[in-house]
Amino acid sequence: MLVGDSKEWMLLGTNAKERNTLESMLNHFDHKELDLILIEGFKSESIRNIVLHRSEVLEDISELVDKKTIAIASNNILSLHYSGPTLDLDDHVQITNFILKHCVNTQETGDTG
Repeated sequence: MLVGDSKEWMLLGTNAKERNTLESMLNHFDHKELDLILIEGFKSESIRNIVLHRSEVLEDISELVDKKTIAIASNNILSLHYSGPTLDLDDHVQITNFILKHCVNTQETGDTG
């Protein structure tokens, strides 16, 4: 499905023959025109991530936290045993500011890993 107008477009499709890879999907973008890409899923990829956790979901998130985790966002921060940055999952301004600050710091240090 393609939705668009003269300035914006969105392409949504399926790939029945093979599984999509993150790399193959990212190749659809003009990277010179991008400031930020937010990715949901792809937990096995070695990319920086913010682990999202809702206390209603009774799942151990420790297997999701790794060396690429830059923060955890939860609706019950007090229940987490995490030494890194924690964010209120329901505070969109806080999460946005954290992401922007992280991007600026990454750009200033040149650390893309």
